[in-house]
Amino acid sequence: MSEFTEYEGKNVDKALEKAGKELDLPINKIEYDVISYGSTGIFGLVGVKKAKIRVKSAEAPKETRDDTKQQAQDLVKDAFGIQEEEEREPESEGDEKSQAAIQCGKRRAEACR
Repeated sequence: MSEFTEYEGKNVDKALEKAGKELDLPINKIEYDVISYGSTGIFGLVGVKKAKIRVKSAEAPKETRDDTKQQAQDLVKDAFGIQEEEEREPESEGDEKSQAAIQCGKRRAEACR
């Protein structure tokens, strides 16, 4: 279900600027329909009409996105049999593999000299 909001301005560009500020989106990312282009009237005094646009909401509310993300993560965990990760303790610097990698790097550095 998509929601629409209407914005008015002196012209279509001004209405788009207003929509962009309120939605915090760049103008080129806004999906809109022009309801009325507006008119300047006679000498800009009589019969002035504002431009009106209808903007489609680009994003779902944050709560909906978060719920969808959590549901997707749960489905992946169920499908692959992944259990909740437990907190791991950081590996100590005395680890044998780490020491071997350091020694290997030192040997390569000495060979390049």
